[in-house]
Amino acid sequence: MEFKFDYDYIEKLTQTNGISGHEGAVAKLMHDELKDLCDEVLFDNLGSIIFVKKGPENAPKVMISAHLDQIGFIIADIDDKGFAFIKPIGGWWPAQLMTQDVCVTTEDGKEYPGVIGHKPSKELTQKAKIEFDDLFIDFGVKDKEELLGLGIQVGDPVTPVSAYKPLANPRYVATKAWDNRVGCAIISELLKNIQGQELPCTLYLAGTVQEEVGIRGAKTCAQIINPDVCISTDIGAYGDTPGCKSFDSTLKLGEGPSIAILDATAMGNKKFIKLAREVAKKNDIPYQTDVMLGGGTDTGEMHKAHDGAVPLTVSIATRYGHAHNSVIHLDDLENSVRLFAHLAKELTTEKVQDLKTFF
Repeated sequence: MEFKFDYDYIEKLTQTNGISGHEGAVAKLMHDELKDLCDEVLFDNLGSIIFVKKGPENAPKVMISAHLDQIGFIIADIDDKGFAFIKPIGGWWPAQLMTQDVCVTTEDGKEYPGVIGHKPSKELTQKAKIEFDDLFIDFGVKDKEELLGLGIQVGDPVTPVSAYKPLANPRYVATKAWDNRVGCAIISELLKNIQGQELPCTLYLAGTVQEEVGIRGAKTCAQIINPDVCISTDIGAYGDTPGCKSFDSTLKLGEGPSIAILDATAMGNKKFIKLAREVAKKNDIPYQTDVMLGGGTDTGEMHKAHDGAVPLTVSIATRYGHAHNSVIHLDDLENSVRLFAHLAKELTTEKVQDLKTFF
């Protein structure tokens, strides 16, 4: 089976703004790209989108999820001088943010650049750590009146700004929002690459919302689908830079997608893990194994819908995940698509029933 990948589209995925609760532009980009490649498009009432590729009648339902949202900020206050104070949407380390580029999107869709400013350095050096109340956005205006005149107001979403950058080895790419546009890219390229293939299952490829603030869209999508098995594809930890400890992560960029044993929100089904490993080996797809005590993915909610779904999480080792610039290896993205394409061929009615049987 020959696989092709559209990196112009993948770059657009990373550069489209869509923090939690504001994912509409990302969903529209995927809808316009994929709507003619599937049999049906479904939506939940939160903003998630589901692309359905039908298999035989009464085929098992296989849900593969990638969340649309990225981390960002919300404007919480504006002072008389026109400086905007922010609160985080998703997990941030404030010390990473000083002087970084951001973009605010107003209620009528206009975008304005800004820079994250901070209190004087002399004052900050006396503190044990940087907090969000030490930071603000400098939009380059004279006062509050000028800022409000642009349509910028409390409640507007603020998104990190970072270009798509192939590094010295261009298979390593840095950009914003790999969490989780890499997952969005994987389910998109999967749908493109299975065109003309007969599958024994019905695939539900879900772009879910609000994962970063509570795994919310995954829950509503799984209620709609009622899957037999569910897989989340997301970023994973990394353990291949200076200072990393193997206890925290053994994952390395470029050595294949990670098949998770467990995380803080879900335990992988042991039969499903074994099947995924067997499929990878049979098709010469490199893979890694991860045991993560913290963090979670869409799997945490998907596998609890109705009477439960057989769970699996497949992640991409990603350096500096919750930051303006994250780094992945494109081999891992491509090999994830290959793994899912071959795995889908194995998910027959009989095999899925076996996965559901524990003794």
